[in-house]
Formats: sequence, C-alpha cells, structure tokens
Amino acid sequence: MKPSTTLGLITVVTLVFIPASLQAQALQEGTWPGTIVRDNGPPEDASFEVKIEAQKLTITYNSPVGAIPLEDIRLEGDTLSYVYTIGGGLNISCTLKQQEDGSYTGQCMNSEGLGGRHTMNPPTG
Repeated sequence: MKPSTTLGLITVVTLVFIPASLQAQALQEGTWPGTIVRDNGPPEDASFEVKIEAQKLTITYNSPVGAIPLEDIRLEGDTLSYVYTIGGGLNISCTLKQQEDGSYTGQCMNSEGLGGRHTMNPPTG
C-alpha cells in the first residue's frame, strides 16, 4: 500500500471512531439565545446553557417556568437531538439541524403528537 493511501485510510478510520465526548466539544459552551414556538404560536425568547462537564455535553433550557435539563443529548454531524420533560411528565423530543450561520433549528414533538420549533443561536462574544 502506498504511504498516501495508508495516511488517507488512517484519517478516515480516525474520523469514524471519534468518541461522543469529543463530539460534545463541537458545540460551543455558553448561553445560546434562541426562540421556541409552541403549537404554531408566536415565537418566545428562550436560552440554552451549554456546558461540557466531565467530557459530557449538558444543555439546560431556560424556560419561563424555570431551568429544564435536556436529556439524551446527541450531536451527530449537523444534527442535535434531545428530550426534555415538562409538567405532568409530558416528554418532548427535538431534532435540530445546524444552519450555515452556526445556529440550530428544528422541530419538537410531544408524546401527545403536538409540535413546536426550537432555534438555538451561538453565543456572541
């Protein structure tokens, strides 16, 4: 095998096997301002606190009713997904896609089939 072919193969193998803990670092730490839309209602201001703690990505959604920790956070390529629970045990699943400006936007669906939309904009400064 030629040296350039070997190097290319090593690069591909390395990229395929990047641990999730290193993928977490691709999302900038800090407060991500954004909006949420509930069931086709008006946009509401929101913020998301992104941290990397012990090589684990954590995000807290700062809602009008208080801080809500996001669970089952996955950052795979340009897709960010997570789940959170609100009053009465209602689960909401979200899948957001990274946009050209670095923001993430996408749909959320609760366990009763009602939808909404979240947008997270990168921290400034």
